[in-house]
Amino acid sequence: MKNVRYKNQNIAVLGAGLSGSAAAFLLRSEGARVTVLDSAEEKNLLKSTIDNLRAQGVHVICGAAADENSSAYDMAILSPGIDPASPLARNFLSRGIEIISELELGWQ
Repeated sequence: MKNVRYKNQNIAVLGAGLSGSAAAFLLRSEGARVTVLDSAEEKNLLKSTIDNLRAQGVHVICGAAADENSSAYDMAILSPGIDPASPLARNFLSRGIEIISELELGWQ
């Protein structure tokens, strides 16, 4: 059964690694509009991962641009490899946007 909580929500996944990608795919299957944000430059990320995300309708923003426009999202999913004290995560927290862990996402 699909979780309607995420349907039509603008959700940011913080971190473009394997677990962040899995979270993004899950959210897309639940009807969310998903953007993966990673502060690393795109050239430093696995090209096949980025290409696969985009092929599944996930927007990907890398580098300095990942820290912009956090107010455009309804919630964020924090990947385990992203420090909650990082500028990327703090950007969401400072705007009062709900952040949950990937573990919590999977549990729901």
